[in-house]
Amino acid sequence: IRLPHPSYWLVYSLHTANTSRQLQVEFNKNLSSTLSEKKKELKRLKELHYQEISTLKLKMNDALKMQRCESAYLVAKLKGEIDSNRQHYSDTMEKLKIQHDEALQDLQNDL
Repeated sequence: IRLPHPSYWLVYSLHTANTSRQLQVEFNKNLSSTLSEKKKELKRLKELHYQEISTLKLKMNDALKMQRCESAYLVAKLKGEIDSNRQHYSDTMEKLKIQHDEALQDLQNDL
């Protein structure tokens, strides 16, 4: 069995060390690139999340405003109906009083 020349081992060990270093550098580049992409994706998702929250808040505020407007409209409508009913009651009572007074007057005249 023949052993390689001693310089072979030196070249082999340098080559192995160099290859190992290149693999480590390549691995670090890939890891850094992946981390950077993941950070960008996370940032994008956070921005999207905040935009959705803002949109939902605006929609909720709009819905509350609509409810308040509807409530105010219904209250005003009910107040109007109550006032109308009061006026109708007052007019009816006045007519009944006039009819009552006329009936009393007629009755007194008949006697």
